[in-house]
Amino acid sequence: MGSPKWLLISTLNPETPTVVAVGDAAKRCVPLSSILRPADRCLAAAAVRTVCRTGVAVASDSGGKVVAVDPISDDDSGLVHAVWLRIGYTGSAVPFRPSAWAFVWDLDSAVAKRSAMVSSFESWASLGVDRSRSVADGLSRLDLGSNTASVLARLVSGAAKSVLQVQGVERRPRGENRIIQVVAQFYPPANSSGIKGLVRGVSVDLGSAQGDRLPGQCRQRSLDELVARAMSKPNEYRAVVDPNTLALLSWYGDAPESLAWRRLRKDGERPKPVLHPDDVPLARSIAQTLRQSVEGHQEAVTLRFLNRNSAYVPVAVAARMIALDLDVQAILCVLTLQHESNAEIVARCV
Repeated sequence: MGSPKWLLISTLNPETPTVVAVGDAAKRCVPLSSILRPADRCLAAAAVRTVCRTGVAVASDSGGKVVAVDPISDDDSGLVHAVWLRIGYTGSAVPFRPSAWAFVWDLDSAVAKRSAMVSSFESWASLGVDRSRSVADGLSRLDLGSNTASVLARLVSGAAKSVLQVQGVERRPRGENRIIQVVAQFYPPANSSGIKGLVRGVSVDLGSAQGDRLPGQCRQRSLDELVARAMSKPNEYRAVVDPNTLALLSWYGDAPESLAWRRLRKDGERPKPVLHPDDVPLARSIAQTLRQSVEGHQEAVTLRFLNRNSAYVPVAVAARMIALDLDVQAILCVLTLQHESNAEIVARCV
């Protein structure tokens, strides 16, 4: 008989579904066939294929055996990113399963969207969590510890069909911090206008982030990080920017709340972009120069950024490249806010 617990199965590659959690215990992309007994494999595989094709839950009770499969789908496309699978005996108690959800990160627009939470006891509304954010806003709330650089490198490189599996601690606006596992796959642009494409994935809540339950990479900070934080001035803010799209990826430490970097387009609304449109060509030119320059080269420029009062303010920027991985680089910026109350901002990048 199969596991009495719910199995979380990633179906991002429907030809080879893999188990990424058993109940609230993470698994490293284990083939479904290695979890189930031979007698249950064909039955389970058929049920999973049906749910992936239809997007509708399947439940059967025959011969004393119960098979239940629930989809975890993208709200916009209907694509099934993962399923919950349970195989048990008729009349047996239904085990607990944690909350899970599908998500999509658009690397060209730098927008991250979560689909409705698959849960019997909570929702995004009850948790006070926005389902649509900038990628930078989402990552600012997810502590990936020592995995941060490698994840950012993957977002910059955007290698199509590559798979990402990582754990982190998500800071919720209400309640305790939670351990989250993220399993994602990179997809190429759907048309010629795109540069980076999409990241589709599934996340699962593995429980409260307390004490020894913290993921290992989040328990201790590296010496480099401790030194960098100690040398930072109170009014300095560091940002990591994608050199290909100019999208803000992440803040290193605190973020400047006087700038409108969290702002997203709402339905029927066309807000001002964070970087003044007339300054985009210059910013792209600077990024191109940095990519072609020797290590340590720095460029200085003044650009206009949107503040929270919907006004563009001039920002003095100096930029240089930073290595996220052996062959992946980004632009690292250190913003020094001087009169934050009236949004007079001076930025310099190192």
